[in-house]
Amino acid sequence: MADQDNAQSHASSVWALRIPQAFLVILALIPVAIFLRVAFSRLFYPFDLEWIEGHMLAMAVRVARGLSLYPEPSLDYIPAPYFPGYFLLTGGLVKIFGIHFWVGRFLSILCTFGTGFLIVYAVRKRTGDYLIGLACMAIFFASYGFTSSFYDLFRVDSLAIFTLILAFVVADPKKGYFVAAWAGLALFAAVMAKQNALLFYPGLACVFFVKDWRKGLVFSVVFAVLTAGVCGAWHIAGGGWFLKYTFALVTNDPIQKRYYLVHVWLLTQYALPIAIVGLSMVSRLSSRRFQEIFGDKWLAFFAISYVVSYMFRITSGGARNAMIPVSAGCAIAAGAMLPEALAFIRGRMDFHSLLPLKKPAGLWALSILLVVQLLAQGHWFDREIPTKQDHQAARKFLAMLDDLDGTYYMPGHVLPRDNTYWIHEMSWRDFSKVQWAKPHIEQVAEGMESEKVDYLIVEKGVSLNKYMRKMKNRDYKLYKTVPNSMKLKMPSATKTAPDKIYKRKSP
Repeated sequence: MADQDNAQSHASSVWALRIPQAFLVILALIPVAIFLRVAFSRLFYPFDLEWIEGHMLAMAVRVARGLSLYPEPSLDYIPAPYFPGYFLLTGGLVKIFGIHFWVGRFLSILCTFGTGFLIVYAVRKRTGDYLIGLACMAIFFASYGFTSSFYDLFRVDSLAIFTLILAFVVADPKKGYFVAAWAGLALFAAVMAKQNALLFYPGLACVFFVKDWRKGLVFSVVFAVLTAGVCGAWHIAGGGWFLKYTFALVTNDPIQKRYYLVHVWLLTQYALPIAIVGLSMVSRLSSRRFQEIFGDKWLAFFAISYVVSYMFRITSGGARNAMIPVSAGCAIAAGAMLPEALAFIRGRMDFHSLLPLKKPAGLWALSILLVVQLLAQGHWFDREIPTKQDHQAARKFLAMLDDLDGTYYMPGHVLPRDNTYWIHEMSWRDFSKVQWAKPHIEQVAEGMESEKVDYLIVEKGVSLNKYMRKMKNRDYKLYKTVPNSMKLKMPSATKTAPDKIYKRKSP
């Protein structure tokens, strides 16, 4: 009888754990399921989901064709201001699978799941509990809407955040010099994906130098030699234009004062993760554990990601993708710092039941925290899913372009076709803002006038630059208005839609 009672007691205790564990797993997978639903419903959409996707595809096509990525600005092509890593990868895929948007989008989806895996891995390694890691992964996936659905786009961002987190995962000052060298190589790969990863170097360098200056030196030398060497090689190969595109133009982006309150915006999304990090900091400061502050790589990642996201969001060209680093930083830091934050609270209140999280009370408490966090991040994505009509409109519009008997230019979108010009409106904007670059864009404008582009496609939501406006008014007449049935209504960082087609006047 006693044995039977013990068996029933054991079974009930097992179920007492299994139920909150299952609830937490299901809860964590909800944002993942939402992401999958949206991402795969958009995967084969045949036109831009966001206004610069075509520009990214065009650069991948140049790699596939063996053309220079960073030549002098010309009528045919001006590159986007990003480092080459993403285009080398997608260029290889384009060479295998053909010129399709889905190629880059699928790579971004894979990188997003790779980032989710790294978050679970990093948090589990710190806490010893994979359920906390799953909860943190959910925070990252739930940020998909907050970042304006950039995770699955044909853009550099998902590869950039994956490689950046990988660099921090690899970095481990407790291990040998070989690991320090690998960390330098991994951070270099992140920089090649997107140059703002350079801003994360001080964080990792500090982590290494605090623990062992020799390993810090190995990490720094490997990273510096690779980055400087490859950037120098690209700069020389591009005739001195690589660094002008990727740094000189970008650093001239003015600040938008209306975005100064981004801090408030971030707090509404990540109040709980930031509070957890704050409690951990208070705990370390109160006990004078300064080395743990400067030697904690995930605290460094959180701090720098917050600054980077804020800094790039407040520039005129800063879109919601600028929030991706802080969305990942908050997710990882919340899990990495949670045990210490709870221990700090436990010293002042009776939170013993929450530790360890192998107890039902701890699991339910973590579930409640995750529910609150997901509600704070809640977004609906139906408006971002292309309907059957959206697909039809895109195909009809592309067919209309195929029927044009000559060359055309569409400033707000770039299509990698041989009868169009691979110059994005962003290129005109960036070059026009910088004094040294203005003569080059003027030269391109003169070339376009002498080359006599046959059609100019004006887009709703895009103001023509002064060169195009002057040329349109003087040399073009309205040829066709894009029918409502072909209007592209997909949301994007800058909402643009091809609206009117102008044809060059007969001589």
